[in-house]
Amino acid sequence: MPTVSKTEIDSFRDKGYLKLEGVFDKIHVQKIQEEIWEELEEEFGIRKDDRNTWSTPSHSPRKAKFSETDKLLINDHFLSIINELLGKKDWDKPNSWGGYNVNFPSPPSTEWSLTSKLWHWDYELFRQPELGGLLVFSFFSKVQPKGGGTLAVEGSHHAIRNYDKSLSHDQRAEKHGQHRKHFMSTHTYFKKLTDPSLSSSEVSWFMDEVNVVEDVPLKVVEFTGDLGDVVFCHPRLVHAPAGVNLNDYPRIMRTKFLW
Repeated sequence: MPTVSKTEIDSFRDKGYLKLEGVFDKIHVQKIQEEIWEELEEEFGIRKDDRNTWSTPSHSPRKAKFSETDKLLINDHFLSIINELLGKKDWDKPNSWGGYNVNFPSPPSTEWSLTSKLWHWDYELFRQPELGGLLVFSFFSKVQPKGGGTLAVEGSHHAIRNYDKSLSHDQRAEKHGQHRKHFMSTHTYFKKLTDPSLSSSEVSWFMDEVNVVEDVPLKVVEFTGDLGDVVFCHPRLVHAPAGVNLNDYPRIMRTKFLW
């Protein structure tokens, strides 16, 4: 019996991402949380029961990602989902599934706004096939709206595909950074999204509506979830870090490139 339904696979191909709940066992996720807090106190003096010590650490916890609990997280269900989204089982499994990024609550006076910075995709155009891997976001804390969850543009992998098709052989050979800069500055939707003068009144246009721009339906979404949830993304989905966390507890997530 398939782990992922045809409807879910179709949604993944259409939107560029698929969120599935409870992929990881909550018992293991809660144990990882405990290990992260222990490491934060040991290395940075950040204590779970003392909010006065809360501040985003200079680097992610290093021990947790190599712990025995971390190994138990990677279950057959999780691996089967990847197999079915990629349509193959012979992908390279990593030695490490990445670090745990902890983002503590922002100062009370902070306002959440749709960022115009750092929008990008990671899977270079020279890589083939197009769906040669996945970008995976995993939740190790509850992340509510405006709580530091990654932002992404639903449908953007189709826009990147159209951009790629428009390139000559020589143009495609340019560096990844040049492609990202050129695409963001010339595509109607992304040129507007990355404009530093983007106003708060324009947020609803991006986040509350699906806008068909250059024949592609696009919408900014915020990845939210609960402990053990996972968002599987097309490797050319355009996304950006949210940064601001207006929840009253730390956001703990993990990002992994599978290619």
